[in-house]
Amino acid sequence: MIVSRYLDWAKSEDDDLVTGFGNWMFTLMYNVLFRQKVTDLLVIYRAFRKDLVRELNVDHGAIAWTTQMMCKAGKAKSKIAEIPGNEPPRIGGIRKMNPLRNGWAELTMLLRERFS
Repeated sequence: MIVSRYLDWAKSEDDDLVTGFGNWMFTLMYNVLFRQKVTDLLVIYRAFRKDLVRELNVDHGAIAWTTQMMCKAGKAKSKIAEIPGNEPPRIGGIRKMNPLRNGWAELTMLLRERFS
Protein backbone atom coordinates (compact mmCIF):
# COMPACT_ATOMS: atom_id res chain seq x y z
CA MET A 1 0.00 0.00 0.00
CA ILE A 2 1.21 3.48 -0.90
CA VAL A 3 0.17 6.68 0.83
CA SER A 4 0.02 8.94 -2.23
CA ARG A 5 0.70 12.65 -1.97
CA TYR A 6 -1.09 13.22 -5.28
CA LEU A 7 -4.24 11.11 -5.00
CA ASP A 8 -7.60 12.88 -4.61
CA TRP A 9 -7.30 15.68 -2.04
CA ALA A 10 -3.75 14.89 -0.85
CA LYS A 11 -0.85 17.26 -1.37
CA SER A 12 2.85 17.54 -0.67
CA GLU A 13 3.95 20.65 1.14
CA ASP A 14 7.55 19.48 0.82
CA ASP A 15 7.81 19.38 -2.98
CA ASP A 16 9.31 22.20 -4.96
CA LEU A 17 9.23 22.66 -8.75
CA VAL A 18 12.12 20.23 -9.36
CA THR A 19 11.00 17.42 -7.03
CA GLY A 20 7.36 17.74 -8.06
CA PHE A 21 8.27 17.50 -11.75
CA GLY A 22 10.67 14.63 -11.10
CA ASN A 23 8.07 12.61 -9.25
CA TRP A 24 5.50 13.27 -11.99
CA MET A 25 8.00 12.20 -14.68
CA PHE A 26 9.20 9.02 -12.91
CA THR A 27 5.64 8.03 -11.99
CA LEU A 28 4.59 8.45 -15.63
CA MET A 29 7.57 6.40 -16.81
CA TYR A 30 6.77 3.66 -14.31
CA ASN A 31 3.11 3.55 -15.31
CA VAL A 32 3.97 3.31 -19.01
CA LEU A 33 6.85 0.84 -18.67
CA PHE A 34 5.07 -1.48 -16.22
CA ARG A 35 1.43 -0.90 -17.25
CA GLN A 36 0.38 0.43 -13.85
CA LYS A 37 -1.78 3.30 -12.62
CA VAL A 38 -0.12 4.67 -9.50
CA THR A 39 -0.01 8.37 -8.67
CA ASP A 40 3.15 8.58 -6.51
CA LEU A 41 6.10 6.31 -7.29
CA LEU A 42 8.66 8.06 -5.11
CA VAL A 43 6.73 8.36 -1.86
CA ILE A 44 8.34 6.94 1.26
CA TYR A 45 5.08 6.26 3.12
CA ARG A 46 4.44 2.59 2.34
CA ALA A 47 3.09 -0.51 4.01
CA PHE A 48 3.97 -4.01 2.86
CA ARG A 49 4.63 -7.45 4.25
CA LYS A 50 8.26 -7.84 5.26
CA ASP A 51 8.54 -11.09 3.29
CA LEU A 52 7.45 -9.31 0.08
CA VAL A 53 11.01 -8.00 -0.31
CA ARG A 54 12.27 -11.59 -0.41
CA GLU A 55 9.37 -12.85 -2.56
CA LEU A 56 10.05 -10.22 -5.20
CA ASN A 57 13.82 -10.74 -4.97
CA VAL A 58 14.56 -7.10 -4.21
CA ASP A 59 18.35 -7.03 -4.20
CA HIS A 60 19.12 -3.33 -4.33
CA GLY A 61 19.94 -1.80 -0.97
CA ALA A 62 20.56 1.83 -1.87
CA ILE A 63 18.57 4.88 -2.98
CA ALA A 64 16.18 3.26 -5.47
CA TRP A 65 15.29 0.04 -3.62
CA THR A 66 11.62 1.02 -3.27
CA THR A 67 11.46 1.68 -7.02
CA GLN A 68 12.96 -1.75 -7.65
CA MET A 69 10.29 -3.25 -5.40
CA MET A 70 7.56 -1.39 -7.33
CA CYS A 71 9.00 -2.53 -10.67
CA LYS A 72 9.18 -6.15 -9.57
CA ALA A 73 5.66 -5.93 -8.14
CA GLY A 74 4.47 -4.51 -11.47
CA LYS A 75 6.12 -7.31 -13.41
CA ALA A 76 4.59 -9.88 -11.04
CA LYS A 77 1.15 -8.29 -11.53
CA SER A 78 0.88 -7.70 -7.78
CA LYS A 79 -1.95 -5.50 -6.59
CA ILE A 80 -0.68 -2.04 -5.62
CA ALA A 81 -3.17 -0.03 -3.60
CA GLU A 82 -3.02 3.69 -2.87
CA ILE A 83 -4.67 5.90 -0.29
CA PRO A 84 -4.38 9.71 -0.18
CA GLY A 85 -2.22 11.32 2.46
CA ASN A 86 -0.67 14.74 2.93
CA GLU A 87 3.04 15.30 3.30
CA PRO A 88 3.72 18.20 5.68
CA PRO A 89 6.57 20.66 5.20
CA ARG A 90 10.02 19.37 6.10
CA ILE A 91 11.00 20.08 9.70
CA GLY A 92 13.93 22.47 9.61
CA GLY A 93 13.47 22.93 5.85
CA ILE A 94 16.72 21.18 4.88
CA ARG A 95 16.58 18.40 2.30
CA LYS A 96 19.32 15.75 2.34
CA MET A 97 18.26 14.31 -1.02
CA ASN A 98 20.29 15.34 -4.09
CA PRO A 99 17.84 15.63 -7.04
CA LEU A 100 20.43 14.80 -9.71
CA ARG A 101 21.95 11.80 -7.91
CA ASN A 102 18.56 10.46 -6.84
CA GLY A 103 17.02 11.11 -10.26
CA TRP A 104 19.81 9.19 -11.96
CA ALA A 105 19.36 6.28 -9.54
CA GLU A 106 15.60 6.20 -10.20
CA LEU A 107 16.02 6.38 -13.98
CA THR A 108 18.63 3.64 -14.11
CA MET A 109 16.53 1.40 -11.84
CA LEU A 110 13.40 1.86 -13.98
CA LEU A 111 15.32 1.01 -17.15
CA ARG A 112 17.25 -1.84 -15.56
CA GLU A 113 14.10 -3.51 -14.27
CA ARG A 114 12.12 -2.95 -17.46
CA PHE A 115 14.75 -4.32 -19.82
CA SER A 116 16.27 -7.08 -17.68
